[in-house]
Amino acid sequence: MYAKYIIYSCLFVTILMIELHAYCNIIVKTYFKWKTVHKVWKKYINPDGMPYGLWDTSNNTIEKANDNLYAFMYSKANIQPSHTVLHVKQKDKQKDKQKKYDRIFAIETNSTSIPKLANLLTKDGIIVCSTIVLNDGTPSSLYIDTIADFLCISKLSYTEWKMQMEETFSLEQYDCTKNTLNPYYHYLFTSFIRKKQLPQWVADTLIYYFNSIPFKYVVCVCKTKHVCPS
Repeated sequence: MYAKYIIYSCLFVTILMIELHAYCNIIVKTYFKWKTVHKVWKKYINPDGMPYGLWDTSNNTIEKANDNLYAFMYSKANIQPSHTVLHVKQKDKQKDKQKKYDRIFAIETNSTSIPKLANLLTKDGIIVCSTIVLNDGTPSSLYIDTIADFLCISKLSYTEWKMQMEETFSLEQYDCTKNTLNPYYHYLFTSFIRKKQLPQWVADTLIYYFNSIPFKYVVCVCKTKHVCPS
């Protein structure tokens, strides 16, 4: 007898959560934007707006982790003194839209927008990017959809992203997930809770929630494919 009520309750909660998710999506998309909500949240948790960084035992603050990420990405670019270099955040400031670049750095750029940067490269130019995609085999769910929308992360799986990228580029990839996502959230939430003098269990709950996100953080060296004339 109780089993029937438990099943009904579970169905009710599931339907309610789906409806709430849809309603929240409508509210956010109509009056705000997920990007705006995420920006406000990130500004509150991470006032300096630092990227995820690349963490290890000697890079144990967000500033050091970011220095480590930049150094790692630069080491893969083989920059020469004569090379022109563009950081994607500077793109809108460029007055000459026809200018080409030998090296482009795109840190935590939306995974679907990276191929568009190929138009800004010189013939032998290189893009070094970092991006976040879903792990292969991640089932679509309310949790995944909500957290991906909130964090403004594409819902492309790793294999889907790789196939799209390989239409334009030859790739040299580095899976940096273990040294990016989890240590970043652990550091930020622990620091934030300590600063706000809140109970540690609040930080532990947030860390557990965000550390269970099935995303992959990839640093990738992208070289455009040149088609030989027939």
